[in-house]
Amino acid sequence: MNFEDMSAGDIVATVYSRFEPRTVWDADRLAGLNTDEPPRLYCPSCRAHGTLVERSKRDDGTGTEWHCRSCKAVSARPAILQRKGGISATSTRGGRDNDWSIVDGIIAGKVMSAVESLPMPARSWTLWVYTDHTLSGHQSVVLDHVIANLDSMESKAKLLGESYKIIQLILLLSDNVREQARNGNPLHSLNFIAQSIGIPASEIKGSSRERKWTRIRGQIEDVFDGLDSDMAAAVMTAVATRINTPSVAC
Repeated sequence: MNFEDMSAGDIVATVYSRFEPRTVWDADRLAGLNTDEPPRLYCPSCRAHGTLVERSKRDDGTGTEWHCRSCKAVSARPAILQRKGGISATSTRGGRDNDWSIVDGIIAGKVMSAVESLPMPARSWTLWVYTDHTLSGHQSVVLDHVIANLDSMESKAKLLGESYKIIQLILLLSDNVREQARNGNPLHSLNFIAQSIGIPASEIKGSSRERKWTRIRGQIEDVFDGLDSDMAAAVMTAVATRINTPSVAC
């Protein structure tokens, strides 16, 4: 997988759209890869990440089984990320392409781990804007974060007097960013946004922040840019360390 010509947002979109937990390869095949990165392990029953505990299944310490703290399932082998629709573990015992699938899964796991490690506002922003792994609460977290930041920029009393308009403005502008990231064009025109919140279009257009609604729009977009920058820094750092060619023989 080559991310060199992709933006951080495109990397996130690609990883979350192409990868899902699949059955893990044998430990000896994973050990043959030229990487210090461990695979990202999932429970094969509930698909939860970070919930597995490895335990010996015999009194003499031989043999291993995996216990899930989430669903309590016990598995002989965990799952790792593979491409969606990829080859199952029953037919992966002989090709270099299969080793590259593991490498790709490890890189994808690094990206997902970086996203999940972000502070909640940036994590919710990333999942809501760039992936289909969205929950209804993601946009609400972004909304709360923007409002908290606007409180520090504008008089709180003034904001409370027009809270409905400001909430609508934040939601409509965030819809625009999401649609722009996915399809290259904003969802709503500024004329539509102005009409929706009940102000003249001239009050929100342009780049000058002398007008109140242009200034508030700019402040909202600044908060969005900050969340996006946090995501980009984390994701690009995660993919900066390359994994070398697999050394397992065909």
